[in-house]
Amino acid sequence: MGFQLDNVVPTPLHDWEFDLDSIWKNKTSFKAATRNILASPSGKGKSTLVSLLFGLRSDYSGTITFMGKDLKKLKPDEWSALRRETLSFIHQELKLFGQLSVWENFEIKNQLTWFKTSGEIKEMCEKLGVDMLLHRKCDTLSLGQQQRVCIIRALLQPFDYLLMDEPFSHLDAANTRKAIDLIESECGARQAGYILTSLGDTYGIKDVTYHSV
Repeated sequence: MGFQLDNVVPTPLHDWEFDLDSIWKNKTSFKAATRNILASPSGKGKSTLVSLLFGLRSDYSGTITFMGKDLKKLKPDEWSALRRETLSFIHQELKLFGQLSVWENFEIKNQLTWFKTSGEIKEMCEKLGVDMLLHRKCDTLSLGQQQRVCIIRALLQPFDYLLMDEPFSHLDAANTRKAIDLIESECGARQAGYILTSLGDTYGIKDVTYHSV
């Protein structure tokens, strides 16, 4: 059982007219262990959706449930447990600790659950080409390097669902493909699902469900 949206409308969009197949003001499901893409121009509410699903915002009407639980009724400790063990999020804004090294950013995340070994983390870094940057401060990295670090960091915890808000916006085609391959591998190993937002690119991902916003 994944996410269920029932007649959900974000408060800033309450006066909008939505298409008949829109996720908003409809009944929409993001089933467990499924790949989902929301590809549309800016301003349609894609970032709003993943923020609502991760509990960063609650300014909406209607009902959102995850694993049968109403998100608005979750207590702070329940949200903490979900974000530590069940939901992971790749932020569009990156949200790295800029004055800390790449490795220190990884350590902060990994020490919450000790989900990955140092060797496994370094292997992921090699796959995304950031293995030579581990001792560099994050605020000295390019946006593309920071984005790859963010992708790896989000994979350093257990999850049943990975939320990704334009996670490849600063990457070229080759690095995007490497990142997708790593994400697909990790989600497959965990039998986890994901929701990916983009400005229109579907990245050639197979066996995916597309949703309109």
